Amino acid sequence: MTFFIRFLLVFALGFLIYNLVIIDYSSPLTGRSFDSVIAAFIALAAIILLIILRLSQNLKKKYEEDSN
Repeated sequence: MTFFIRFLLVFALGFLIYNLVIIDYSSPLTGRSFDSVIAAFIALAAIILLIILRLSQNLKKKYEEDSN
């Protein structure tokens, strides 16, 4: 599971970077740039959720070790 989460984090980071490169910063809310802005926010949300999942797994593991 840890490998899969790391893979998804790397994939989401690559997706974020790709979309940040595509954005036309002179008019970011028109045409294809708008799609890239939305996709960049989606990738950022995915990264945040995956980090939260990873932290919760670490806390669960520590809690189980402390209870034994």
